[in-house]
Amino acid sequence: MRILLAGAVVFLAVWFTLLRPKSAEVPAATTTPPAGNVNTGKAAESGAGKIVEKAKTAATEAEGAAKAAAGESADATKTTPGTATTTSPDAKADPVAGVSPEQLAKLPKDVATAVTGHKVMVFAVLGDKGKHWRPMADDDRYVRNTLKQVNRYGGDVFVKQVPLAKIGSYGTIMNDLNVNQTPSVVVVDTKLKANVIDGYLDRVSINQAIADARADSISPLITDSYLRSANKICANADVSFKRW
Repeated sequence: MRILLAGAVVFLAVWFTLLRPKSAEVPAATTTPPAGNVNTGKAAESGAGKIVEKAKTAATEAEGAAKAAAGESADATKTTPGTATTTSPDAKADPVAGVSPEQLAKLPKDVATAVTGHKVMVFAVLGDKGKHWRPMADDDRYVRNTLKQVNRYGGDVFVKQVPLAKIGSYGTIMNDLNVNQTPSVVVVDTKLKANVIDGYLDRVSINQAIADARADSISPLITDSYLRSANKICANADVSFKRW
């Protein structure tokens, strides 16, 4: 009996250690990713894949638009230190700003007032006043008398007779004009651009020079094209009427 039990124990030990059949190992199942544009780069074929594809495309476009908008706004708010602000293109430089206070002080007071008042100026450069033993030259006398009749446009034109010997007092205006004979008529527009006409001039010629100076330096504040045309017609009619 004891021998039988001992044999059973030995058999069970051998069974569990050597003779017991081993279970087959089952490999882990691998999932194959669905074909589509996410993993293969190809267009999705299934309905769900196409929906996902459209959603991702829309999200990408929205993200790009948001970045572009953020970049534009950042550029718009970016400022550069030391840069000046832009000025209105309609702002015009004042020609009087080019004349220093010292230069204005050297001019005769009435001429300096005409310069700062942006008036058209007419200077008749004549010889010295005639004496009983040496009368003024005929051309000088004619131009002197003509100055009394030129068109002053209601005070917008400054007219003055200047002796040739005192022309140095008008250096700021006449230094570069080389006026060296009489009679000479100098017409200066509101931009301080001067025109010299040598020799005798009648009233019509001087009035034309004044009208040209005003046309070159005065811009009426009329924006409507019809009103500009009407203003031009009226101005020409007024000049023609006063000239004759």
